[in-house]
Amino acid sequence: MTWRIAYLTTMAALLQRRKDLKITQATMAERLGVHLRTFRRWENGEDDPQAMLLFKWAGLLNVPLGANSPHSEDGGGGR
Repeated sequence: MTWRIAYLTTMAALLQRRKDLKITQATMAERLGVHLRTFRRWENGEDDPQAMLLFKWAGLLNVPLGANSPHSEDGGGGR
């Protein structure tokens, strides 16, 4: 699995998890310390979060990232 497919799959999982937990975009943006407009651009695929914020976001929603992620077939290396 390429890194881009893994990234898009992770972003979709983050969006779905936020919705499942009934957390608003405004609340999630506040928890991440970013402007609501910035968070909306991330979820709409118009911009990408910095790695640090992506990991924080995943941690807040308990969505796994990295080599141990169920989304990764090649151990996370993408080679």
